Amino acid sequence: GLAEEFEKQNPVYVAGKSSYDLLRIMVPLLPCDEVPAPCLRYDRTPDFWVGWVLAHYQMVTGCSYRSIFATATYDEIRSMYWPLHEAPESKFVDIFDEMRTERAKATNLRTLREAAGLSQSQLAKASGVGVRSIQLYEQRQKDINKAQGIALYRLSRALRCTMEQLLER
Repeated sequence: GLAEEFEKQNPVYVAGKSSYDLLRIMVPLLPCDEVPAPCLRYDRTPDFWVGWVLAHYQMVTGCSYRSIFATATYDEIRSMYWPLHEAPESKFVDIFDEMRTERAKATNLRTLREAAGLSQSQLAKASGVGVRSIQLYEQRQKDINKAQGIALYRLSRALRCTMEQLLER
């Protein structure tokens, strides 16, 4: 509930918080393997920056932390520290907005599947490729460019397209 209260900009939860406090609010939304190690230093570390910049992003855009972490993992955001830690927060907002827009675009697989009038389960049945794999490819959580050749072949046959048309460039 802390993240939701922070998203509502409830002053009880926002006022006087350091970026480490803000990061602790977000930790329940992170997958277990992405939780940063506790750090008692209160200087400008990458984790401090992540807490600060995500709190700023959330306040500016109103996006929930859940949707922020659906766009990028904690490690991806933390990797942006070196190029952006001295830039204004607005630069991070612009870059992260572009990232959200890019990742929200439909994949080639989804576009072709919808053009064929097939649901994900229908495509799975027609191709022999698992529904979960199709979902992960369409959500870009699994890279279709690294898919096994047989999976690409089966999908392309079911969708009546070339294997190259399924790949993301």
